[in-house]
Amino acid sequence: MRRLFAGAALLVATASFAAAPAAAQSDMDFFVGGGLNLPSSDFGDAFKSGWVANAGLSFFSTAEGRAKLWLEGLYTQNKFDDGTDDKSTIIGGLGSLTYNLTAGSTTTPYLIGSVGYLSQKTTDG
Repeated sequence: MRRLFAGAALLVATASFAAAPAAAQSDMDFFVGGGLNLPSSDFGDAFKSGWVANAGLSFFSTAEGRAKLWLEGLYTQNKFDDGTDDKSTIIGGLGSLTYNLTAGSTTTPYLIGSVGYLSQKTTDG
């Protein structure tokens, strides 16, 4: 299963780089984000709230700008809910395609599809 996700991410990255020459016709977008990571379900039973940081880059869009390809990386960290300093970290990368449902609007609803790879590691405090 890991090979499938890694292969899909590589395919998206390859397709994105192959489309890079067309990016000269459009704007490049970049974002940086961060926030609170609220665990739920079984993960929430074992871990405290944590934090997440991410950044992404779009370097190809269609001529009208409604569809874009994105590459994104993320990092999360949560401590165990057992009084120790043990923690879980997740590092990952995604390739995404977004499509804006409206054009030229301040607020734009969109559709998104992503493939990627996430790796979780647990370390002792």
